[in-house]
Amino acid sequence: MLVGLSATGGTWWKAKLDSRLMLQKDFDSLAANVATRINLRMRGYQHVLRSVQGLYGASSHVTLREFRRFVEAQNIQQSYPGIQDIAFVQIVPEAGKKRHVALMRRQGFHDYRIWPEGISTEYAVLTLQATADPGHRRVLGYDMFTDTERRAAMERARDTGDIAFTGPLFLLHISPSASKEGVQVYMPVYRNGLPTRTVAERRQNIIGWVCAPLRMRALMSTPELPFAHELAFRIYDGNSAKDMALMHDSAPEQDELRAASFRSEHSVQVADRSWLLEARSLPAFEGKVEQNQGYWTIAGVGIVLSILLSMLTWLLASGRARAISLASKLTRNLRESETRFRLMADAAPAMIWTGDSERQLLWVNRAACEFVGADSIEAFRRAWKNGIFPADRMEYEALRKASQQQRAPFRTEYRARRRDGQYRWILSTGVPRFNENGEFAGFIGCALDITERKDTELALQQAALVYRNSSEAMIVAEVNLVTRDLFITDINDAVTKATGYLLEDVVGKDTEIFSGLDYDEAFYDSILQELIAQGQWQGEFWIARKDGSRYLSWLCLNAMLDEGGQVCKMVALSHDLTKLKEAEEMIRSLSASLINAREDEARRIAHDIHDDLGQQLSLLRLNLSLLPDKMAESPLAYEGMVEWLKGAADACMMKVRNIASGLRPATLDMGLGLAIKSLTDEFSRTSGISCVLSNDLDLARQVDDTLATNIYRILQEALSNVVQHANASRVVVMLLERNDNLCLQVSDDGDGFDSVAPQVRRSLGLVGMRERAAMLGGEVQIISTPGQGTNVRASFPLRK
Repeated sequence: MLVGLSATGGTWWKAKLDSRLMLQKDFDSLAANVATRINLRMRGYQHVLRSVQGLYGASSHVTLREFRRFVEAQNIQQSYPGIQDIAFVQIVPEAGKKRHVALMRRQGFHDYRIWPEGISTEYAVLTLQATADPGHRRVLGYDMFTDTERRAAMERARDTGDIAFTGPLFLLHISPSASKEGVQVYMPVYRNGLPTRTVAERRQNIIGWVCAPLRMRALMSTPELPFAHELAFRIYDGNSAKDMALMHDSAPEQDELRAASFRSEHSVQVADRSWLLEARSLPAFEGKVEQNQGYWTIAGVGIVLSILLSMLTWLLASGRARAISLASKLTRNLRESETRFRLMADAAPAMIWTGDSERQLLWVNRAACEFVGADSIEAFRRAWKNGIFPADRMEYEALRKASQQQRAPFRTEYRARRRDGQYRWILSTGVPRFNENGEFAGFIGCALDITERKDTELALQQAALVYRNSSEAMIVAEVNLVTRDLFITDINDAVTKATGYLLEDVVGKDTEIFSGLDYDEAFYDSILQELIAQGQWQGEFWIARKDGSRYLSWLCLNAMLDEGGQVCKMVALSHDLTKLKEAEEMIRSLSASLINAREDEARRIAHDIHDDLGQQLSLLRLNLSLLPDKMAESPLAYEGMVEWLKGAADACMMKVRNIASGLRPATLDMGLGLAIKSLTDEFSRTSGISCVLSNDLDLARQVDDTLATNIYRILQEALSNVVQHANASRVVVMLLERNDNLCLQVSDDGDGFDSVAPQVRRSLGLVGMRERAAMLGGEVQIISTPGQGTNVRASFPLRK
């Protein structure tokens, strides 16, 4: 009996322990199943953010309408109930804060502002939301950098280029008096086409984040998380169960964790954070312990052994059945998750693909098949392998290999052939996947057709090249039609060269900084009204330099319109009129000088003819009238009078020759060489300055009369300047023919002068010499240095 009782008691105790151990394993399996489902669900939510990131990668500018239509296509309310909203957070620098607020208000958000109030170098502002109800809209303009937890997650996402989660926090649209309701998840968005391989490049090229608030109660309270009647669980942020890190409790009304018969802990890796799942059994599960305690009706050792063997067999069978059931449910849920992912991927405009460890394609979405015209994965493999542009294929494969080795995402652009045979530019991004052993498992990525964007970028680059290198000063300003202000957004290098202002000196400031006069408000209003009505304004405008000086310019303003046809920007082109005005003034002075010279010459000729030649002719006529009387007096008196008349006639002829020579040297009719020889001899005789002539011109060469006259006059002016200003003792004149050009050079050893001084450049004598040369297609160079004499060089093409 004792032996039987002992055997019975020992058997009963062991059976009880085995039953509890089996139930503990079942409970651990249930908790692990919940942890797996939570992990899979969070991956699905991450795919949603990646698809929205892909939208930004496919467009240089995403409007609110495009953003909401794309998110609506994901059907997040039904497929992803934990996501409260999807939004875009934009980086706004302090310099662009006012411009950003004005732009948002023009889009219909009339009470839009960046809050909380404060001053910072940059703000992370919530600007786009997929949900349009007022409860969500009131958080527009929120600066997420003001929250330490949110900012830390955003900076991790920016630096890693991947998704980042916050710890538990209050969601913005939930009452702050409530408990911490959920977490925020961020996905970085970078400028299209710029490198993001290093942390420095990512920080430089970040433009914002796609983000989503996840409400934990909605996330965990769906039918897809089974066994809610058998177990309850808590989720903590981190690896320890601290009250401050508690994010969710599925059954807060139940007893404390220590009262539960079974409990289990599992770690869930969610992007860059670890969550602790702490599960506890509920009465429905613990009742199984009582159901397994049927050991009191043992009739005998044989019956006891039979019952024990039967019960052990049943436990093994039922445990296997439960394991099979759990595996079946898990497989079904995984298939449902895969189905949702494929439906979402097929609805996306991007080409989404997955590959294996051998870098062979496993699956592509509908957009990829349509791009190459394939109807199966095999056909797609063949078309894509042969469709990459040969010059790009090697670089593409090398980049994927480097991405696998470095365990980092890759991003590249290459050309691929579309189904119509046309090569298109593709932006491809991929992320390497690794299994639990750290072994490479393949890639997942997406590709976008960016040909239109590349064409636009090329056009913009060409326009930017013209803009930056243009000799015309260009200013770009943003127009605020409400306040009538024009804020500078950009200037080209010609503006800096003309005014001395750098871009950082003027960006964000009003265009009045360039105003060189105190124009009144009416003047500016008239310009703006004409700009709005006609799209253009032009006229003279005084522009101020950075050093306080100013110059007159011809200013042309051109308006740029937004989608609503309203003036939003202005491009100003400025041309410096200083040289033109100087040229006009010089021409007026030269014209006046020529008119005065002509009048002086006419006055001199009139004086010579009237006062000198006229008197002599009058005297000659008087003596001619007396000639008969002299003839009557005596032959001797008659002969004397005739001789006097001959002398007077000769004097008149000489005066006439002098007057004619002043108008045009008679020696020019004998050739240019002889005329210049006569002029230099006359110069030496009258001025007392030694003048040496070197004439290399063929005396038989016939030079055009107009050319000869102008060369003669230029030499006259040069010799006149020597007499008046040079204080020289020797002059060398050279006339020679070189390479079908007739060259005149006049050099003196006088005082010289500063040939680039403004008063010298405006000298009418020198201007007249240059104008004579330019009229004949030639040029005149004046080379002089104080104390080293002057060299005048004139060159003219010889007419054939």
